[in-house]
Amino acid sequence: MCQDLQQCIANSVVCDGEIDCEDESDEDESFCQNTWSCEEQYTYFAGEIQVHNTRTKPVIKPSIVSVLLFSDEHRCLANWIVCDGNNDLWTMVDEENCENWNCVKGRWMCEHSNLCIKEELVCDGGFDCGAFDVSDEDNCANWICPENYWKCTNPPHCVTDNFVCDHYLDCKDGSDEAFCANWTCGWAKFQCDDGSCISSLVVCDKKIDCLDESDEKRMFIFSLYFQQFLCYSAFYTLVSYRL
Repeated sequence: MCQDLQQCIANSVVCDGEIDCEDESDEDESFCQNTWSCEEQYTYFAGEIQVHNTRTKPVIKPSIVSVLLFSDEHRCLANWIVCDGNNDLWTMVDEENCENWNCVKGRWMCEHSNLCIKEELVCDGGFDCGAFDVSDEDNCANWICPENYWKCTNPPHCVTDNFVCDHYLDCKDGSDEAFCANWTCGWAKFQCDDGSCISSLVVCDKKIDCLDESDEKRMFIFSLYFQQFLCYSAFYTLVSYRL
């Protein structure tokens, strides 16, 4: 509740750098520094001092702007945007001393730039750690791709499952299109007789999308988005109805 006792706001927007209370009490610097504790997975930044959620061991962090304090320096910042290469504070302290920062789950720390990048960007064939740091594309032979990703054979890197068996070569060695007979297509995909995957939305549309023409040449029933579609290739009749 705001200080005037007239307005209730969510805890998640207290001390977040944006005023939500009409009396502005949710962003009062003294309150944010001395009273408020950030929610889990958030860290409080206050100018030259970074105070952790426990508020027991303040860690001194030098600020580029050490004299002039901006209102958004006193705020709770989501841990997943700290040390991500983007300045979210005027003083940029969220991007300093990143060698001492622990990336949150789902993020990976670059070896030289100390940036926290998304795990799906590691071994994806592109360099995402910034200038002069290629650590996200090193040792990919030993890297385990995230869930819903598939690993190319040579060179080893990860591509999303949606790119596997889609008639396009996304791996340099073509391995994403080489084992389609044993591949199971994902959600909202139709599996052609040759094992390749196409969007369910293009089945029975009078256009051949499977190389073996199996998406147009025989009758089948499938469900998608709470609808059933019955297709007869002989007459190209489409009947749709809601369940």
